[in-house]
Amino acid sequence: MTLKKTLILFLLLGGCTDPTNDRSPVRNLHCEYGKYTGEINAKNVPHGKGKYTYSDGCVYEGDFIDGLPHGKGKGIKADGSVFEGDFMCGVPYGKVRITYADGIIYEGEYTDIWPHGKGKKLYPDGTIYEGDWWRGGPHQKVKMKCPDGTVYEGDFVLAKIQGKGKLTYPDGSIVEGEFIEGWQNGKGKRTCPDGVYRGTFRNGKQQGKIKKECNDGKIVYGDFVNCKMPIATIDYGVGSERGRRNVYVFRKTPGR
Repeated sequence: MTLKKTLILFLLLGGCTDPTNDRSPVRNLHCEYGKYTGEINAKNVPHGKGKYTYSDGCVYEGDFIDGLPHGKGKGIKADGSVFEGDFMCGVPYGKVRITYADGIIYEGEYTDIWPHGKGKKLYPDGTIYEGDWWRGGPHQKVKMKCPDGTVYEGDFVLAKIQGKGKLTYPDGSIVEGEFIEGWQNGKGKRTCPDGVYRGTFRNGKQQGKIKKECNDGKIVYGDFVNCKMPIATIDYGVGSERGRRNVYVFRKTPGR
């Protein structure tokens, strides 16, 4: 059964009957879609604290109002997924913690059938997404941590890295600027072990006008094509043996 169908099922309590004709506040009822044990109201429907066991194996235990899960509760799907937190009119809605059958855990705001609002999702491999969610996926401002230590902080659009962001790798390299579908594109900055690159990037590679600030003080200006710099101008800086602004131009055939 799909998640959506399961959540809708929480709404379908149907009519309930008491074969024992018991009149106590806590009752055992046979309902259209399963069995209920707990408090009821004058209309003979779940109202207050109770537990509903559905015929397909799903279970909800917690608060009921007029026959529907409403308030604080815990829902367990037939596949073992667990929903804990706020319910409204039969579905999870508000602050929840969800442990899915595949081991993924979501904690945060939830609307109807998906994460929506502020939240955090943890994957079994160690990947973590934390920030804004929209219709089940990371969207807007999000921090993503990968198992290898890579961290991305910035914009997401419909579960994809898109917009302004900062990507930090385990070796200390940092990529900052504009991203399109996960790749650095447009104006940006890249801090690498050999220096800092500033300029334009395309699909994650230096492309076009680039300024490289080397660790030894040199500054290199040039045009990159497919991550290669055929022609460059080097400024050795003040105090170097080559002079205050000794400029050197070299040519290199790409790919050699």
